Amino acid sequence: MDLTPLAAELAAKHLLYSSGRGAALEITTSEPAEMTRWGERRLGLSLRVPRLEEVGGQLVGGRVSSLADAPAAYLLYDWGGHRISLFVTRSGPDGRRGGSESPADGVELSTAALRGVALAWWEEEDEGQLYAAASTGDPSRLRQFALLCMRSGQPAIPD
Repeated sequence: MDLTPLAAELAAKHLLYSSGRGAALEITTSEPAEMTRWGERRLGLSLRVPRLEEVGGQLVGGRVSSLADAPAAYLLYDWGGHRISLFVTRSGPDGRRGGSESPADGVELSTAALRGVALAWWEEEDEGQLYAAASTGDPSRLRQFALLCMRSGQPAIPD
């Protein structure tokens, strides 16, 4: 499989940001609405922050990062004791990012693995955003996380 620079960047940043106990985070919150406001203020991104409480997942916090040289929001989740990184950035002109592609909920979900880190990424074309997730452990669990993210989200920012 041809792994792209995106896969290497996702794996490296997941290991860097998720290993500590919050030192790499700029904001610690379990509230998706607070994270949505923070992302809009800091990055100008209209974030759709997945709500995963119903399935045992919890937002831990986030930070400003980058992905493929574009500003990105980095969100850290804890799901069943596993740390999962989620990056959100604007879609770029290059839709081909490598990995194995398969349709999921009407979206092309790309997956890869690199040195024990499972990776998944997809574009939400109606939002014009790229989502990318990374986690150590079971790749099928990360795929399940990606599907939950596709189906979940934070509604518009409350007044």
